[in-house]
Amino acid sequence: MVAEYNSEIAGWIAWSKTYLFVNDKVRFHIEGLVVDEKYQGRGIGKKLMKFVEDMASAHAPCIIDLKSGLRRAKAGTHDFYKTLGYINEGEMAKLYLRKEL
Repeated sequence: MVAEYNSEIAGWIAWSKTYLFVNDKVRFHIEGLVVDEKYQGRGIGKKLMKFVEDMASAHAPCIIDLKSGLRRAKAGTHDFYKTLGYINEGEMAKLYLRKEL
């Protein structure tokens, strides 16, 4: 989904949808959310997230999750997601592990 502001691309969001085999929920994973710096602070990111949440709610019960790197904390990205109700604790808390061969 692409967001426009004054006929310019201001941001975008991409997601994937999968069915979890460990429970009866559908998982929507935010693959990427980008808002151009000159348009940040205008609610565009919130509207893009709400678009996915509204679409996902039709598949309730569902989970929406995402990864946000530690380097994004200083930019306020983690706080942004927290204000939208996203948490990293409890049974959904994750440790991102990776191995390249």
